[in-house]
Amino acid sequence: MNWVNSLCGSKPSEEPLERFLAGMEMRLQLAAEEVEAGLQDSSAQAMRRIPYCLQEIFRLQVSGGVRCKHRTLLLAVCLYLACMHMAAQ
Repeated sequence: MNWVNSLCGSKPSEEPLERFLAGMEMRLQLAAEEVEAGLQDSSAQAMRRIPYCLQEIFRLQVSGGVRCKHRTLLLAVCLYLACMHMAAQ
């Protein structure tokens, strides 16, 4: 709430408060939409990486490097690997 009060304190004296707040609301809405779009893109990238991660895990299982019978754990590892790959980009 403090950021709203400080924002109102930075309002130009000649601009009506309602107009100023409407402009700030629009900026906040646009920023929220940008964040949402970024999250959607990141989620889509992570989902596209899951098949590759599964292949890697199964390859490791077949080669004897990893033995795991719990599919939930496999999926968690896949999601982790996908996120790590995205962070590296």
